[in-house]
Amino acid sequence: MQKKTIIFQISFVIILLLCTNALAGYEEGLKAYKSKDFQAAYREFISAAQKGNANAQYYIGRMYTQGKGVKQDYAEAEKWYKLAADSGHAMATGAIYYNGYGVKKNYMEAAKWIVKAAEQGDSEAQARLGFMYDIGRGVRQDYILAAKWYKLAADSGDVQAQRSLARMYIFGFRVEKDHSEAVKWYTKAAEQGDSQAQARLGFMYDIGRGVRQDYIQAAKWYKLAADSGDVQAQRSLARMYFFGFGVEKDHSEAAKWYTKAAEQGDSQAQFLLGLSYEEGYGVDYDYSTAIKWYKLSASQGHKQAQFRLGDMYKQGKGVKQDDSEAEKWHKLSEENLNIDQLEEYKKK
Repeated sequence: MQKKTIIFQISFVIILLLCTNALAGYEEGLKAYKSKDFQAAYREFISAAQKGNANAQYYIGRMYTQGKGVKQDYAEAEKWYKLAADSGHAMATGAIYYNGYGVKKNYMEAAKWIVKAAEQGDSEAQARLGFMYDIGRGVRQDYILAAKWYKLAADSGDVQAQRSLARMYIFGFRVEKDHSEAVKWYTKAAEQGDSQAQARLGFMYDIGRGVRQDYIQAAKWYKLAADSGDVQAQRSLARMYFFGFGVEKDHSEAAKWYTKAAEQGDSQAQFLLGLSYEEGYGVDYDYSTAIKWYKLSASQGHKQAQFRLGDMYKQGKGVKQDDSEAEKWHKLSEENLNIDQLEEYKKK
């Protein structure tokens, strides 16, 4: 009898140690995940997940879904979500129904589980629930409830919730329109490295909305977002360099950022890059390259690019002179430009 008691006690201690180690691994993984060190996060999570920690299993599933720290793999994501769900993890169960992993996609069923997780204080679930109320997915659209759940998640530091809450204050979606409050939440998300929030915060400083206009601050936040590949920030930063707003005027630097945005398919950047090559702003004059970017922009319906492209064909700049092509592009631009804009462009 005494021997059995000793064996039980030893077994209990071993189990307790395993649970403690799993919890410690999960907490270290979460810390690394929040600091965006996804490879370190994965190492900690996988260790804890293999010891049965449901939270770690859920995060492994999430990382495979998003391709963070690992190669995106929906089959692996499904496997880990199911393991977490089998342990009663509400958000994992919600994710299974939300994404349709092994079951028919069912947003209403997902909402039930996500509500449970949100009510337990899970900030990611709160953010997801806010989004679902925001767009009416699986629940009846309700901006008041969306703002409520976004706020709870935002207060816990959830970046997407902070950015979404800022947007609600911008437009006054069932909250009083408050641009200063929007700036506050964009700042919190931006300081966590969210490129979309950084771009929006740059815009707020750029035009002086909710904050005193400050081109230096605008350029700072645009640059951070631009370095992360945000297209609008790249185009906006190019404009800052072109005119010398908050930075020293530098047409070469402007052309560099217009190029980055243009290569991502931004029609406005493509037009402005074409204009740079046509006029020699920060780059050598190159009509052929100007034509290339004008065409890419014009093909997306950009009215100014269509008009300039028509002019290039009319004058034979970078292409063989072709009146029919000139007429085609001018006609397209006239359908898009209003009378005042058309007369302004005809003066150029």
